[in-house]
Amino acid sequence: MSTGPSGAGRKGLRRLGLLLGLLLLLAAHAVTGWAEEPPRVLIEATEFTFNPKAVTVPAGDVVFVVQNRGIIEHNFVVETSGEEPVEVAVIPVLAPRETEELPVTLQPGRYRLLCALPGHTEAGMVAELTVTP
Repeated sequence: MSTGPSGAGRKGLRRLGLLLGLLLLLAAHAVTGWAEEPPRVLIEATEFTFNPKAVTVPAGDVVFVVQNRGIIEHNFVVETSGEEPVEVAVIPVLAPRETEELPVTLQPGRYRLLCALPGHTEAGMVAELTVTP
């Protein structure tokens, strides 16, 4: 006398379990979407420039990876463009050969990337950032 499901019945139950698991996974994706890593933007700082000089990213989360390739300290500031710029995010100090990551959430618009240490912006350490909708 058999008290449990037959071999074929166990196989069917396993398939049903896998199917239900897959359906739950797809339902979770429909609600939350797959978690995507934010775009990473490499910025190289040297005396006295940023490379690249212009960057375009989509609105939302972005991670700036800022490398000081120079021989003196720099910093990295993201600010709004316009007559009265507003600081959005900052890496206060980047020692020579140091790399820092700066996660930031950006709205569509135009921004400036700059080194705000005395004389560095005026010497050309500025780049343009465009954030698209």
